Amino acid sequence: MRLRVACGIFAILALHVCSYPNLPALAKFVLDHHADYVDEITRYEKRFESIKGQLPDHGLVGYHADKPQPTDAGMYFEYVDSGITWRMEEKKSYLLTQYALAPVIVDRTHEYPLLVENRKTEVRVVRVEGR
Repeated sequence: MRLRVACGIFAILALHVCSYPNLPALAKFVLDHHADYVDEITRYEKRFESIKGQLPDHGLVGYHADKPQPTDAGMYFEYVDSGITWRMEEKKSYLLTQYALAPVIVDRTHEYPLLVENRKTEVRVVRVEGR
């Protein structure tokens, strides 16, 4: 019985919204204002397009990034993953870099001949001599 009542209320509300005379104008307004929106993953993919040609098709590369600035009056949100203490923004940046550069594997260490530097203002590939 409750389901039947809930479905009836939903149908009445749906008819009311659909009969709204300015619904097409409202839909156009919403779509136009979100047309320029680019999600964070897409921004990261575009950010790293410039260095993909400098990386191997697959394999391991090192990773270095600027440390995130403190948030909320100097507090960091930290957690430990596989024995590594991560700041939340740092881990997010690392994972988005890993996603954008796949199938290349990005390792947080500097033990590889190629190192991806993820700076606030730029990204670049650095060749590490002697490796």
